[in-house]
Amino acid sequence: MWEKIVLNLVSNAVKFTFDGEIQVRVRAVDGAARVEVVDTGVGIAPEELPHVFERFHRVPGVRSRTHEGTGIGLALVRELVEMHGGTVEVRSRVDEGTTFAVTVPFGHGHLPADRVVTLAPVPLTEPEQARLYVAETVLWTDPVGPPAELPQRVDAPAGGGRILVADDNADLREHVTRLLAQAYEVVAVPDGVEALRLAVDAPFDLVLTDVMMPRLDGFGLVTALRANPVTRHVPIVLLSARAGSAEAVAGLSVGADDYLTKPFSSEELIARVRANVELGQLRGQIIRRLHALADAAVAINTARSTADVVQVAAQHALSLAEAARVVVTTTGARYEADGGGEAGTEPTVVLPLTGTTGEQLGELRVWRRDGDGTEQAALTQLARLVGVRLENAQLYEAEHRIATTLQHSLLPRTLPQLPGAMVASRYLPGSADVEVGGDWYDVIGAADDELVLVIGDVVGKGVRAAAAMGQLRNALRAYVLEGFDPGQALTRLNRLVGSTEHGSFATVVCLRFSPRTGRLRYASAGHPAPLLIRGDDAALLHDRALGPPIGAVPEAAYRTVEGELAPGDRLLLYTDGLIEDRELGLDAALDQLRLDAASPGAHVADLVDAVVERVAERPRHDDVAVLALEAVALNRFALRLPADPTRLSVLRKRLEDFLVAHRVGEDDLFDLTVAISEAAANAIEHPLSPTEPVIGVKVTIEGRTVVATVRDSGRWRESAGAGFRGRGLALIRALGDLTVRRTAEGTELTLRRQLRD
Repeated sequence: MWEKIVLNLVSNAVKFTFDGEIQVRVRAVDGAARVEVVDTGVGIAPEELPHVFERFHRVPGVRSRTHEGTGIGLALVRELVEMHGGTVEVRSRVDEGTTFAVTVPFGHGHLPADRVVTLAPVPLTEPEQARLYVAETVLWTDPVGPPAELPQRVDAPAGGGRILVADDNADLREHVTRLLAQAYEVVAVPDGVEALRLAVDAPFDLVLTDVMMPRLDGFGLVTALRANPVTRHVPIVLLSARAGSAEAVAGLSVGADDYLTKPFSSEELIARVRANVELGQLRGQIIRRLHALADAAVAINTARSTADVVQVAAQHALSLAEAARVVVTTTGARYEADGGGEAGTEPTVVLPLTGTTGEQLGELRVWRRDGDGTEQAALTQLARLVGVRLENAQLYEAEHRIATTLQHSLLPRTLPQLPGAMVASRYLPGSADVEVGGDWYDVIGAADDELVLVIGDVVGKGVRAAAAMGQLRNALRAYVLEGFDPGQALTRLNRLVGSTEHGSFATVVCLRFSPRTGRLRYASAGHPAPLLIRGDDAALLHDRALGPPIGAVPEAAYRTVEGELAPGDRLLLYTDGLIEDRELGLDAALDQLRLDAASPGAHVADLVDAVVERVAERPRHDDVAVLALEAVALNRFALRLPADPTRLSVLRKRLEDFLVAHRVGEDDLFDLTVAISEAAANAIEHPLSPTEPVIGVKVTIEGRTVVATVRDSGRWRESAGAGFRGRGLALIRALGDLTVRRTAEGTELTLRRQLRD
């Protein structure tokens, strides 16, 4: 009896004392034996003192040398003392120490007769039980800390798995490691903190953990592992000396997969470990496939074109099946993904790609690596996703083609040319994965030799926007041809849109220009402001002709604003796709547009090239429409060109626009273009040491006579015989009346040609 009482109390003191001393005092007090065990350990909180002698009670969160035990040691002490008519008391202060005092009366006269048994002789040698207590306390003195390094068990069977064992009992750690090392790679640590660190740093197939451990117990370890996405799904088996369904339920409730009570047989431990490892590996495989399938679904559903869907599907099928080769085919598209490794000549899996109607749209073929099994359920789900997405992609592409065809059919193929005005345009569709927008432009030759320019943008995308654009374009064209000025035309267009069943919203600019007088009239319905370029200055006309978008305000009336364009002035009309730049912002994009528009250019087409160059090569989130107008002299044009043969194309373009505007016939147009181009080529090639490396070209029309003058600033080379290129002048003379005048300042060629009726 005294052995159990004293050894329990001393063992308890050693367990909770890290510094200081432990004293055992024995003395006689008023006919009773009194034993006091005094330590300088961690102490007991006041609220826990009434419960320390209760069975299975464990003080939570207290530092100790070991968390092994069942919580019945002190309960046993009290029961033994009370059976002998004694008392046990406890006094304690946190961080100062604890004193247990046991008082037992001498003799047995105070006991009932049925509690007295024949006395056995007291052994004089050290009791066997004492050696067991000492052996246990020696284990407690092992340092608790992380292992020097993770053991790499090269002799572990391939595919067996990795197991993390956490237990503060060194003997049990060694025993469990020895049992499991024959089939698994085992890493053993003495507490939950180190187990948590290792489990997060490296993957394990199973965590086998004791419940009572220092620093972080088993329940805390389970909670932490389940809270971390990295370790959330790893199987966990709890080991505990505390039996009973309530304890097992508590362990399973915090997230453990299994609960094993100590002592346990080796066969039971190995069987439970094997079952949980296999279930965990199967669960991990399923989770990985589900994640891969979810990633594939996101990627496939964000692919817009058929080609993109086929490519993404093949890449994700290769990863999902861990295959050697995958081929996805559909009408007009095919993609092959190669994962490496040996594969047979015939595919392992062939799955149809069907849409929502059951129609087969393509095929998914998978070659698994030799010896690998096939998990077809995930591939079947992937094939269903791909089929539905292919159906949507093909529908989108069909709609895109219809909208593009409709939009392009409504854009003018050629632009009317009038004397005194030059017009150029450009339309850039959005990138391939962007729906067709409602951008449009139109150039209309109106009465009194006036030119009407229109540019607009219907809100929305796709076939509906393209159809609305066609309706608005034709309606506005009709109002213009009826003679309404820009403001009146927009007012009627807005009224028309308000009367339709499916109202549209659109921004529009309508501009009317008279080349003969230079008079300019325009109105705007919420559209980006036109840009007026005069010399090297470019200004937005944003402070005039303001009005709401078409369809926004049913009774809106649009005001016509007047202005004037002098020869050389240019106007630039554009849709918002030209100035939509997510990196620059609207204000900076408008500043950049003004800078680009002010760059010098010999032809109005150069202006269009300059402003669209910045957006032409980058992905565009919207269509871009640009329309440019330049006011020029009515019956003549003058051009100064660098003495560079590559610039002759600018001359030919400007000359063609001028002659076509004056309705010159095809034969005259061809002959004059050849003659004047040849004269300009001679002026570039022949002069020696020109004072200025430029040539001047001037063309006028008076009545039915065209007069062209080409000047240079150098002296021509003398003819060197038949090999000298002298046939150019003969060609020019054959096409018109040629006069050549040579002076010290240069050479001037004048060509006159009477136009055919």
